[in-house]
Parts: sequence; C-alpha cells; structure tokens
Amino acid sequence: MGQAIGIDLGTTTTIVTYKNRKGKWKQLRIHGDSAIPSVLYFRKRGDEDYCIGREALQLQAQNPHAAVAEFKRHLGDRDYLYEVTAEDGTTFSLRPRKAAILFLQKVLDEAENTLLREFAGDGTVEDAVLTVPAKFNLAQKKETRIAASDSGLADVKLTAEPTAAAVAAAEEGDLADGESVLVYDFGGGTFDVSVIQRQKGAFHEVATNGLAKLGGSDLTRHLMEQLAFQAEADYGVTIPVEDGDENAPDENEMSLLDWKRNLQYLREAAEQTKIALSDPDNDPCPVTCQLMIRGQLEILQTTVTRAEFENAIRKEIERTMDITRATIQEAHERGIDHIDRFVLAGGSSSIPLIHEMIESELQQQECSDSDEAKTLISKGAAMLANEAELSTDAITNVQYGVVSAEGMMLQKFQPIIRENEPLPCSGTKTFYLARDGQQALDIEYYERDIKNSPRAMDLIETIHIGNLPEGLKKADTQIDVTFTVLLDGVNIDVHVQDAAGNEIQTKNLKIEKGSDLWSDEDASD
Repeated sequence: MGQAIGIDLGTTTTIVTYKNRKGKWKQLRIHGDSAIPSVLYFRKRGDEDYCIGREALQLQAQNPHAAVAEFKRHLGDRDYLYEVTAEDGTTFSLRPRKAAILFLQKVLDEAENTLLREFAGDGTVEDAVLTVPAKFNLAQKKETRIAASDSGLADVKLTAEPTAAAVAAAEEGDLADGESVLVYDFGGGTFDVSVIQRQKGAFHEVATNGLAKLGGSDLTRHLMEQLAFQAEADYGVTIPVEDGDENAPDENEMSLLDWKRNLQYLREAAEQTKIALSDPDNDPCPVTCQLMIRGQLEILQTTVTRAEFENAIRKEIERTMDITRATIQEAHERGIDHIDRFVLAGGSSSIPLIHEMIESELQQQECSDSDEAKTLISKGAAMLANEAELSTDAITNVQYGVVSAEGMMLQKFQPIIRENEPLPCSGTKTFYLARDGQQALDIEYYERDIKNSPRAMDLIETIHIGNLPEGLKKADTQIDVTFTVLLDGVNIDVHVQDAAGNEIQTKNLKIEKGSDLWSDEDASD
C-alpha cells in the first residue's frame, strides 16, 4: 500500500508533509530545509542535470541566467517564457509549466526516498493533495494539475490553500460542527482569505477572496529598492530591482550578468532583513550585502528600521485588510453570524504589522501561532490525502460567462455561472445561428473577478462546435449550451441541443497533456 502526502507548492518556497510510522505529521527536508526554495538551476539543458531548493538558490547568485524562480506566478500564462543559459552555456526557453514539472519531479523523488526509509520498503506516493491559491483562475488550476500529473503524481487532487489551512487548524483547535474559521493566508506570491464552516465533518467554503499577484516577494521588493537606493548613494550606480530585459541598466554602467547577480544579492539580503525585522530585538536591523560594482565585488553596509519597512508595505497590508473585512461581511450575508477562530497561514503572515492591524482594525485578539503558519497548508493537504473521512466543499470565486456585442465597440459580459456557487455547478446559455445553413459555431468563454476587477475578463477557452446538421434555418434553430464547472474547478462540459430538444453535440473540455513546454526552436534538441 502506497503513502499519501500533502504539497503546498509555493511561489518562493514549497512544503511537503507526510505522516510517519508513529502517526506524527512530518515535513520533507531537502538539503536540510523543510521550506524548500522553489528554484531550479540548470547545469545543462534537459530533464536530468539540474537541481532545486537551497542548492539551486545558492548557485543562482553566481550564475543567475541558469536559474528559474517564481514559476508558480506564471502558470496559465501561455505567452510567458523563461530564457535560460545553462551552466555549460547551452541556451533554451522554458515554459512555467515545464519548470513546475521538473521541480515537482525532484520533490517527488526526494519524498519517495524519505518514505522508503521511513516505511522500510514502501515509499511509493499513491495519493497526493496539492494546494492552489483560492484566487487561481481555471487556466492556472489546469496548468498546476497537468504539471502535477506529468511529474509522476498520478492521483493528485487540488484543494484551495485556505481550506487546507482550515482543516489543519480545525484539528489542532477542535473546531466543532457548525463553527467557522477565517483563514488569512499571506504567502510568498499570493494572498487569500476565506471563511470556512465545518458542517457534519466537511469543510464548507462560505466566502473567499484574495489577490493572485500579491505576496511576500512583493514586500521583499520594497526592501530591495531601499538597498538599491543606498547602493546608488554609496557607489553612484543605479540597480533597477524589477527583473526583465526591458528594465536592464545600460551595459556601459553594468553588465547584464552583474545586474542579474546584484538582483539576487539584493533579494537575499532583503529577504533575510524582512525575516529579522519580525523579531523586536532586531530593530534597527544591520544589513550586509555584497554587490558587483564596475566589475569589482563590493560590500554594502546599512541599517533598516522596522518603521521604514512598515511604511513601505503599509498600502499592501491595508489592501489585504480591506479584502478581509469584505469577506467577513460577505460571510455574514451568507448566514455566518460569528467567526469562531482566526487563523494565519503562509510565511508572510508572521510580519508584526499584520498582527497589529488584525488586532486594531479587525478587533481580533486571538490568532493561530504564527510559527506554525508556514506548515498549516501543507499539513492540511496531507490530512486530506491521508484521512478519507475529511472532505471539503468548494465554491466559485469568480463569474463565468460569455461576451455579447452592444453597438460598434462596446462588449458586455453576460454571466452564466455566478460567484459563490457550490461546486459542481452548471449554467445554460442559448445561442443562435448567424445565417441559414451554418454548420459551425465558435463560443468564447470567459471568467471575471467581480469582487476585485469587475471590468476585466480572462478568456478561458474558445469552444468550437462543429459538424452541425446541414440545412439548419436561422429563424427556427437555437442551441442551448450547458457549461459545468466540476468539483476541482478545472473541467468544463458543453452540452448542445436544438430548439426541439434534440441532442446535437456533447463536448467535454478535458485536461490533456501538452508538448509546448520547451521553445519551438529547441523542441527537437
């Protein structure tokens, strides 16, 4: 019989939890780290000669072109490519999904080796629950699911990160049936907040919201900017902290390689400073950061106070508080009169300013232990993977629908499935032919984050309905299409009928393995 694990695949770090022979929850360690840096480093182009975690992070500082990081943020972006120059000089392009596959393969290998030693011969991972941000869209969930499957996790289930944290916190705090918990989940790359109620053993999402592009790495960037400003004052050089070739400094001032190295030096120093400032004894915090300046290795020394850091990040934290208040109000409107527990999850939630604002603005005095916040999500995922009696009920957090034209330029979004619907759920839309004899119809299917970006729409799929019967008349033909969002939030079913109720076509948009993971130029190498 195989083993079961929970995976919190993070933007900056990844945590894997399993149950040992004594029934205790343990975290997988790679190079001694239970919080495994989500970084890959390529010695050569290919699927074998690369490393991950702490080793990759350390090598990245010397050869940043050979490293790939924060791939989770770009899952679902069909146009994003990492341009990599491996240690041996080989160049290639890499899609975020392929980076996720390679990373998870190494994690799975290490997990099975650990489990093999723990259980004396049976280290196969048979079941896994992998967590995703509550605000991940369908494309991001689909990419995550494919990456997990292609990495070797044959039977993997996706669960929202706040829900997994609620499962772990509920077991630790004995959340009674009918009671509710609010999870404030601030990770390395995303922010989620959910109100979850325990009902007859199941964990039911009541209200959920968040930001898919706000996390601890964004807060770290503020410190990077401060250190870069000090470097400019001390050495007269400008170091842009936004990665990407369009932000690269002039080659006469700093080479591209030195700039990439300096970004990594700044990032490491800023990250360590952010962690240190969580301790009141480290205020002000001395900072030592090496930098490549005009081809020479220099040492930048400065100090950062907690007040300086908090002033820089206050807007972002206030934004999370606004979303948290709105989520609490939404839960009240949906029948939750009282929130029984307030749980912090994600490494970034240990920042003291967050605790202070929760206490002062949300009048919440008791929160979960922030020291355990990093492992709650992974632990909850492992519990769901190991314990069949635990279950979760998810809801939609966006609207799904189509766009209709109004006038020459105006397009109007028409929701088919609204937010906060229990999964699985369905909605039907009637479409009409544009002309007599039409035998094909293309439907663009969108999602809209009505809570945060009501005017923005993300295209999910263009659904092609072909091979319609010959001779259909525009005046007396209608096509009813039923869209179904399934429990895992990934697949969509399309059911087509004519005006008389006769079935014309059924289409299921299944997850399929893709080969577009390396660039077209390198696909044959």
